Amino acid sequence: MRYPWIGLLVFLAACSAATSPGSRYRLTEPLPIGGTTVQWLTACSPNPDVGTIHCNVALTGQPTDQEAWQFEARIRVVSGLGISYGREPQDFIVAGAREHCETVRLAFRSKPHAFYAEETPPTEPCKGPLYFRREAGK
Repeated sequence: MRYPWIGLLVFLAACSAATSPGSRYRLTEPLPIGGTTVQWLTACSPNPDVGTIHCNVALTGQPTDQEAWQFEARIRVVSGLGISYGREPQDFIVAGAREHCETVRLAFRSKPHAFYAEETPPTEPCKGPLYFRREAGK
């Protein structure tokens, strides 16, 4: 390949596409986590296990809209026999200010792992901001 860096640029551009303006998400109802509540922005791609998922917000990139922040957690991957074989990075988008995202992130870390009660998943600090707007009638 004559220009190997082009492949890297394409890869990096694809990684940011999910949080670019126009991306659609589902804003959840408030859920308890630790000593606080959280509203997640979750993917609204079709999931046959839960039926049709309706998108109700879109990212706008406009600072006048509602704010959200994102953090990454590396969740332990465990086989059906309970044997750990690595970690899977997962992004979590929290509606609200950065301070609220950090509170949720710390509460998320304190949640015991299903198979390893002493462990909490490592996380990265909240990044953002992302801005979103509720879609009309949803």
